[in-house]
Amino acid sequence: MGTVSNDGSWVGSIIAEAKAHGQRRGLVLSGSRGWALDQLELIFELVPDTTRLFIGRRDDWDGGETLSHELARSALGREADHVVVDCHHRFDPDVVGAMSGVVRAGGLYILLCPLWDDQNSWERAYGERLRVEGRDPPSCPYRFITRFKSIITQFPGIGIMEEGQTAPRYVPPTGEPMVPKPSGHPWARTMDQVEAVDAVHKVAAGRRQRPLVLLSDRGRGKSSALGIAAGQLLLAGHKGITVIGPNRGAVGPVFEHARRIL
Repeated sequence: MGTVSNDGSWVGSIIAEAKAHGQRRGLVLSGSRGWALDQLELIFELVPDTTRLFIGRRDDWDGGETLSHELARSALGREADHVVVDCHHRFDPDVVGAMSGVVRAGGLYILLCPLWDDQNSWERAYGERLRVEGRDPPSCPYRFITRFKSIITQFPGIGIMEEGQTAPRYVPPTGEPMVPKPSGHPWARTMDQVEAVDAVHKVAAGRRQRPLVLLSDRGRGKSSALGIAAGQLLLAGHKGITVIGPNRGAVGPVFEHARRIL
């Protein structure tokens, strides 16, 4: 049986690489669900004192916060060191894509998937996402599954560990390690973040009712930039800053970064 308990060196090397580049890394555990949960427990023994979010059924998992697939979107805007999505009972591409933005830089995004070549299990899990209440899942070839597996097999920075193996298939990413933090801005990670915070300041000092829209992929630091700017504005004497979001958890990072400034 493939296991990470031999020495765990490959897990440690992937995490070290992620931290050096200031990026996330992906890991697919492909096999029976029991095997995958065992591997997950061993992996998290290597990274104690980290926050974990598990998307899937609550049974058999007590290593951190758990949300169902239906409630997964409530985590958007939050951050966790590591995120796990259990795709055995339900494979929802929208959830898989959305949850990647919750992982902090240097963390792991882990998918628990059926055996790689067990197309029937993949199709059953994907069919649950398409099933209409009271009816059986549609019976049709799910070409998306073939495309999904083809992409992540070749995508840099994603390891695929299959039951029966002792090390994952892994394509290391190209590029240089993380760009140094901008000088003169100890609170910023990138120049993009500096520019976003400056833009918020300009709007706050400019004409009323002139909006600012920040556009970027999930997990790129929009909430962080807003929190930093809010903290700086409060220190400068501005009052009455209102933060709006779908729920309290979604705006948590804004308050966290504002608190650091204050």
